[in-house]
Amino acid sequence: MKSLLTVERMPSKADWMMGRLLVDGVYDGYTCEDEERAVKVHGETAIPYGIYPLGVRQSPKFSGQYLWSDTLGKLILPKDKPVFPEADDWRPHDMIWVQDVPNFQYVLIHWGNSDDDTEGCLLVGKGLGFYNGQEIVTNSRLYYRGLYPRIYPIIKQGNQTIEYKRM
Repeated sequence: MKSLLTVERMPSKADWMMGRLLVDGVYDGYTCEDEERAVKVHGETAIPYGIYPLGVRQSPKFSGQYLWSDTLGKLILPKDKPVFPEADDWRPHDMIWVQDVPNFQYVLIHWGNSDDDTEGCLLVGKGLGFYNGQEIVTNSRLYYRGLYPRIYPIIKQGNQTIEYKRM
């Protein structure tokens, strides 16, 4: 079975690792993660190469930062809820969860720019850039808000995977 999401990792740097994100085999954006390590360090290590099931779960830290409506298939900021009175099913959004990673818990796909914004999760963005001498993903929140409505309904149906591999 072909993975819904594929992360093609670039060579790991001393403190981070960048990659390309493919959705259904088509290049779509970029990723940022912690660096590869031979021995796992909590919150500072990229997950091992492989294929993992995808699921959804609530996150105390991230779920309330956006609202999701199944009716509209839209992800919005809570402050924008009054702009969409036609939807009455707004709720904190479920996060995309990379499951069954050995020695890892609650690996999520979310927004952020540098490895400082992740503790083993996968950050997504539209472009690559540099900030304070560090590689980053750019336009992360905007990209996440576009990616989420495309993949969330598919992942929620079940039997979807993400593959991490070398570029």
